[in-house]
Amino acid sequence: VQAAVDATIADFGRVDVLVNTAGILRFAAMEDLPLSDWNEVINVNLTGYFITSQRFGREMIKAGQGRLVHISTVASHSPETFSGVYSSTKAGVNMMSKMLAAEWGPYGVRSNCVEPCFVKTPMSANFYADPEVEKSRSRLIATRRIGEVSDIANAVMFLASKRSDFTTGDAIKVDGGFSNMMGDLTAKPGGRRAYADNYLKNKGVELWSDESGVAKPTDQ
Repeated sequence: VQAAVDATIADFGRVDVLVNTAGILRFAAMEDLPLSDWNEVINVNLTGYFITSQRFGREMIKAGQGRLVHISTVASHSPETFSGVYSSTKAGVNMMSKMLAAEWGPYGVRSNCVEPCFVKTPMSANFYADPEVEKSRSRLIATRRIGEVSDIANAVMFLASKRSDFTTGDAIKVDGGFSNMMGDLTAKPGGRRAYADNYLKNKGVELWSDESGVAKPTDQ
């Protein structure tokens, strides 16, 4: 990491932005998780983020400016079950980012997180090789599509730019609305939309959606 810092300073004279985007998973139930897997994931996902933030951050502090963007995940708030220590490491990343924002803010250094969910990447490609998996996951997302790398890159670019100069210690969810879907995914007789439509029809209310020509999304 220090070699990368030195090379960056040699080439550009300063460091403007660091994007922390390392991450590995080791799948296991917590009662079966080997300590070696626990340590390996923490070393990459949390300790790795700390080392790069510290070493590049020192240069930002000296320069009086800089932006750190850490790739976290919505699973830092809701457990990614049977994925070992993954969620715990990303929750740690969120708090580390807040610590850096609070301590380094007076030096002109900002630190924020991006929290993706369900994104097609080389690491997740095997999940989406099964069309049923993609269909099932898409149903959990408000926009009904799996994210692309460009969706995450756009959020990173915002946090790395001057357009976000008054944002620090925060996190942007880039999850297609997944985090808002708990209520929508809770079952009701006949489906949530149908239940609401029938309720209004029984009250004699004429539904705009019946005449609008707009196709209704189904609960499926």
